[in-house]
Amino acid sequence: MGGLRVVLCDGQRVLRDALQNFLERQPGIASALIGRNGDELVRLVRSQGADIVVLDLATERVADTVEVLEALGNLGKPLAALTMGECDEPATIARVLLAGALGFVHKSQGPEELYDAILRVADQQTVLPTNLAIAVLQHVHQQQQARERRSDLMRQLTDREREVLTLMASGYTRRAIARRLHLSPHTVRTHVSRAMDKLGVHSQLAAAAVAREAFEVTGWSGSAGQVAQRH
Repeated sequence: MGGLRVVLCDGQRVLRDALQNFLERQPGIASALIGRNGDELVRLVRSQGADIVVLDLATERVADTVEVLEALGNLGKPLAALTMGECDEPATIARVLLAGALGFVHKSQGPEELYDAILRVADQQTVLPTNLAIAVLQHVHQQQQARERRSDLMRQLTDREREVLTLMASGYTRRAIARRLHLSPHTVRTHVSRAMDKLGVHSQLAAAAVAREAFEVTGWSGSAGQVAQRH
């Protein structure tokens, strides 16, 4: 059967049911399935396949949306993601674009606009509300620059310094890090001090924050991440 396979995920049952009924009647749409939450959406995409996913974006739950987008990206399946919500914060919308979404549709728009947006993201076009587009793209650019700066900072460190900082960013004390890496506490302190100098920060908390941001925001990984996972 031809047409796009769409999977919808929204916390408002009445809205998602209405959108499902509408989309299934539109040309070019083969199916419109519903995931009641992010986990169910990912399971549906994994088991049934999809070309487009449409998921809810709420400002207070943006981390959940980002997590779902990252999980979808890890499936390795070719699909496009579109978010929708009542959000008017450019920084929040930019965050989901950087996590893999191709656009955002405001819930105040009608189902016809959502249908048009689905067709556009299926063609790999970016879809944004006109009144927010410039501000969102500016935030995307700023966050991309921040990613590059964090990556540059982390590249200045030795592998051991990155290992120590990543474990510190995960909540381990210097003594615990020493035990895990089979180092003396003095050696760990030396690695932290050198890393602080290279990163241009004046506290262990600040150094750990740079490592945490590099891991969580830029996707930086390495032997340090593997060490943390093994224990």
